[in-house]
Amino acid sequence: MIPKFRRFIYLLDRFEEIRISSFLALAAIISFTQVVLRYLFSASITWAAEASTFLLIWTALIGASYGVRKKIHIGVDTFINLLPDRWYRLSVIAAPVISLVYTVALAWLGIFFIRFMIMIGQVSPDLEWPMWVVFLVVPLSGAMMTIRFVQQLAQYMKCPPKRTERPIIGELPSMTNYSKKPEEN
Repeated sequence: MIPKFRRFIYLLDRFEEIRISSFLALAAIISFTQVVLRYLFSASITWAAEASTFLLIWTALIGASYGVRKKIHIGVDTFINLLPDRWYRLSVIAAPVISLVYTVALAWLGIFFIRFMIMIGQVSPDLEWPMWVVFLVVPLSGAMMTIRFVQQLAQYMKCPPKRTERPIIGELPSMTNYSKKPEEN
């Protein structure tokens, strides 16, 4: 069971990294091409703005899952650090639980939204893509963030962070050897 889970997490890690970098690069290439065509040749690509927007939406929402994995989302821990130890540990565990509830709701409601978009058959104006394909990232990113918050919660339950460890910043344990942080001298 554990090797299959580790393989799944490894694939999820790669999915996030490859999609974020490739979608961002593709959006930049499309936008740059559009600018060059418009200002040098007085021509344009009709679908460029729409495609760039869709790619950036996908990048941002997949990037949200990546942010949970790397623990780089904004967190205000000044108040939490002032709490007594018992309340501190409770609040550190409560944060991923609350986030987990939100991401489960995002994924669940996103599925209903996708079903609605399929039912009405809306397409994008320029690319003429079915809009449900564009918005498929909503339940997908919700599910990915849910997995990341479960992973974070399991880590905190196994080894609660100490007050000096700043639980908001860091990285979830990697399932691969090559992504270990280099040892500090």
